[in-house]
Amino acid sequence: SEGSSHGYELLEAIQTLGMTTAEAGGLYRSLRSMDEDGLVRSWWEPSESGPARRTYEITRAGSRALDVHMTEIETVATLLAGLVEQHRSALDPT
Repeated sequence: SEGSSHGYELLEAIQTLGMTTAEAGGLYRSLRSMDEDGLVRSWWEPSESGPARRTYEITRAGSRALDVHMTEIETVATLLAGLVEQHRSALDPT
């Protein structure tokens, strides 16, 4: 959602977020599926230093889907934070 990007740049960003086991093959399959579903659009861009690269950009439908998923993730994060706090309180009731 931060702008258009090449697949390799997306992979690096994902790994920077801590998902170090993310692999290019899985990412490209997901991007292709999202493209087919209209969540992203893609196009080929020529490269000055090699073959053309596919660029991806989120669509309006993709932004709406992302908002829904982020709301779900926020709910799960809140529930997990409560669970962790309850566990810590049980270990140290003072």
